[in-house]
Amino acid sequence: MFQALGYKIGIWAVIILVIAIYPTVPVCADSQPIQARPSSYIVGAQARLEDGTLFKVHLQKNAGEQGHSYAREVLDAACAAYKEIVFKQGFNRPGYTFIQPTELFAYDSDKSIDIYIANVNSPFALLRPQGGLEYKAEIYLPADCKAYQKRYNIKHPKLELKASVAHELLHIIIYSYNRNMQTLSQGKFSLTSQRWDWYTEGLARYFESLAGYNDEYLSSGFRKECGRVVTVYKGGVNYFLEYPDKPLNERKYDFALFWRYLHENYGMDKIEEISSKFRQIDPQSCSNQEAMQMLARTLDTPLGSLLRNFSLYVYKASSVPASSEEGLEPVDISRLSCQRKETHNISSFGFDFYEVDLSNGLQFIQLNSLDGRRDLTCLIGIRSPFNFSSMPAEADASGKITIDAAGLTQNSKMIIMLSNPTNKTIPYRISVN
Repeated sequence: MFQALGYKIGIWAVIILVIAIYPTVPVCADSQPIQARPSSYIVGAQARLEDGTLFKVHLQKNAGEQGHSYAREVLDAACAAYKEIVFKQGFNRPGYTFIQPTELFAYDSDKSIDIYIANVNSPFALLRPQGGLEYKAEIYLPADCKAYQKRYNIKHPKLELKASVAHELLHIIIYSYNRNMQTLSQGKFSLTSQRWDWYTEGLARYFESLAGYNDEYLSSGFRKECGRVVTVYKGGVNYFLEYPDKPLNERKYDFALFWRYLHENYGMDKIEEISSKFRQIDPQSCSNQEAMQMLARTLDTPLGSLLRNFSLYVYKASSVPASSEEGLEPVDISRLSCQRKETHNISSFGFDFYEVDLSNGLQFIQLNSLDGRRDLTCLIGIRSPFNFSSMPAEADASGKITIDAAGLTQNSKMIIMLSNPTNKTIPYRISVN
């Protein structure tokens, strides 16, 4: 019995030791299982770009002419995606790029990105350690395209291929910017929490949209139940709009909407600068709030104002016809009625939206933070049949926000947009009088 117990303890000690050794663990974007390097592959297509980056597309030896044709298609998609990310969008800061990295941070010595058309279920990127700070950049794509397309109901295969390659390539490119922000996986073990997925996966999903493919970007996700197994897929931006109150550490692909907002309002050069600043983050001790504060400082915008403005963008892009974006569902919004007090919680970096019907008249709205905090930010929108306007509302010393609604017409609707720019859930009470 004691021998068996000692054997089990020994096995777990080995597992813990493997997980603890940072440089020896492959970095695998999107949490795919790690597999051994393929040995029975040949190079089906390759190209070297003007900055020196070499792409090699590997396929199985028995792939045939159809496989070689697909390899050339994959190569074209990879070259186009790299040019979009690095040359057009500007992820080319010296010392931070794949081709010109800081070798004391992370580097691929042969400056090549190997793409394997392999027996995998879905695309993923793999940063394979080579010892020290060196790694090997690899991307894996499913060899059985038809099964993959059927499994995920892919309606536009060629566009989806370009988007998938762009998504995985973005993971590789920003690894040279901020290896510390990447999620590490070894089978089912995760070495860091997934709290940075709002950046790594959200930005990668947005680049799918820039590649011209919006099916996954607009996805609302799904939930599948098979016996006791429940699979929840947090989709794209419509998942965000359905659940705007989720905390930041639960955000993933759906946070692409935030990166779209930054791109449209601040420019991709600021997103690239934010990515370089994130290299300073200690993933073991830095909180989401500190990361977001660093982001806000880079944008020269107070964090509370940034989230407040983003909440307005979310509402207008999804729910105001004159400014709405195609494919976006209306954001989840609660109705408030007069003479009623409601108590709610707003998650860390979450958003709550309320609509107030003014047909019965309205004098004021009171909003109180129940823990006395003054961090809660509020924006008021006034929506009439032909117009939409907005204004910020400030809290007093007690955390109360009083809104004078005098002069509003009965045909108007008041939209209350709340955001929480802190790392803690904030309880609050809201009432309409």
